[in-house]
Amino acid sequence: MSSWYNKIKIAAISDSARSQIDMMHGEVLDQFVVENWELYLIKTDSPFGIVYQVALQRNDSDFSQQFTKNEVKLPGSAYDVVSGIKNKIQDWLNQYKKLMVSSMSLQKQNKYKSILNMMGFKLEEKIIPGANRKLLFVV
Repeated sequence: MSSWYNKIKIAAISDSARSQIDMMHGEVLDQFVVENWELYLIKTDSPFGIVYQVALQRNDSDFSQQFTKNEVKLPGSAYDVVSGIKNKIQDWLNQYKKLMVSSMSLQKQNKYKSILNMMGFKLEEKIIPGANRKLLFVV
């Protein structure tokens, strides 16, 4: 993929999200938009090695704002949105074999877990050594 394309994708991400990605030595590999939802696939280094992380946000929010009060919920009647998100996650899963979908907010992480279970994905949780926190992976 050419670097100009990645620069365009990263330009659409907020400054705070871009700072967070840079801090994790991350790289935006792909972006997907369906109606008012955006998904980003971000490659980062972690204590577990290279991780491919999915970031989900509404067009009017910012995925780097982990503790905001914005509720993470998919529209119940919007089959196209749910189907589009599910298909894109499945495409990325087929390509990268394991995806992290986590949040520092336990409430958001539980919502992600519920949504991904509803979509039929197999999930795995890993405890962060030395922390009272789990990471959520789609496998």
